[in-house]
Amino acid sequence: MKTLKIIFTGFFILSLLPNAFSQSEDKVGLFDEITVKPEQHDNFVSSLREIMKLFKENGYPYDVQTYSSLIGFKYYGVRELASPSSYEEVRAATSECWSKIDREIYDNYVQCFESNKQFVLRELGKYSYHPEQPRVGWSEFNYAVWDVQYVKSDKVQEYYEILEKFNELLNKHNFDDPILMLSGMVGTENPMFIGALFGKDDIDMTQQNRKMWEALGEEGGELYRKMIPLLRDREKMEFWFRRGLSYTKD
Repeated sequence: MKTLKIIFTGFFILSLLPNAFSQSEDKVGLFDEITVKPEQHDNFVSSLREIMKLFKENGYPYDVQTYSSLIGFKYYGVRELASPSSYEEVRAATSECWSKIDREIYDNYVQCFESNKQFVLRELGKYSYHPEQPRVGWSEFNYAVWDVQYVKSDKVQEYYEILEKFNELLNKHNFDDPILMLSGMVGTENPMFIGALFGKDDIDMTQQNRKMWEALGEEGGELYRKMIPLLRDREKMEFWFRRGLSYTKD
């Protein structure tokens, strides 16, 4: 599996899907990716757990939901932004919180990093699928898959049209799990889109994905075949939610 083509270097980590993108249309998320040195993995996990406690003690104003990748020593996250321009507000709040934490704790944390990247994604509410009667609540999802699709620049409109038809089919067949569509904004190789799927675990998600394609039948297969030529590249990413390494401000 290739690494997501992110080209904007960040300064911090923490959190991910689905909670930050589950409530309304066109939300914006600040994502972070940390690749951890293999020999420092245990130290990283214990440091991050301690930092989450200190964020709670110091009233950090943004929820932090941490996920880990199934491939390599990578951790991902997202904090919701009020708008793309509110990045500096998040950065200022983060810096203020770090200033209240012992420098030795910070140094011990960052020395575990092999690399650190940051990027901004937006949920495309118009093209996301939210079932009227979802099978389970968002809090029950512990596993996520990203279908990352790099679309040819002159094929974006055709791509949107296929997404609309795909959602019509999902609705027609009453598919009962959400599928979020995200688009790259800052720090990604655009035009880039992500179909984000969720499950209670990897087996549950695989079963639901099979159920979806069986329901969509030949109509869904035809849409898929029309979509593939619109792409210049594609990759898959998988994540587990790390509840014990996450933070909720309330």
